[in-house]
Amino acid sequence: MLFLEHVEVALGGEHLLAEQVEFGLGIRDGALLQQLNGLYSMPVLAIFVVAVLFSRVNGMAARYGLVFGALLYAVFTFLWSPLHYIHLMFITLVATIAFILALSRLLPAPAAAAR
Repeated sequence: MLFLEHVEVALGGEHLLAEQVEFGLGIRDGALLQQLNGLYSMPVLAIFVVAVLFSRVNGMAARYGLVFGALLYAVFTFLWSPLHYIHLMFITLVATIAFILALSRLLPAPAAAAR
């Protein structure tokens, strides 16, 4: 309830929207926020792993990998969940790394920056 008190003060006493968001979307238990945060956590980790372990990776491939990983995990989270979410996160991580590496080989290398 502390969250609602701060929102109420910030909005000048009109806290109807905050109550609707908190109770209407199921944010009270945090499950929806956890799912939404999961959308980008594994793709960002995949980009970090690729950047640390591999050289000459195309930056555009990393951007597409971020979108690919978020969409893949969204499918796993909201449409089809055959396994536990931890397993699905690992599958998303590996698939995103593979997608970034494959796309880096297919896309042309970026032009060298002018010095």
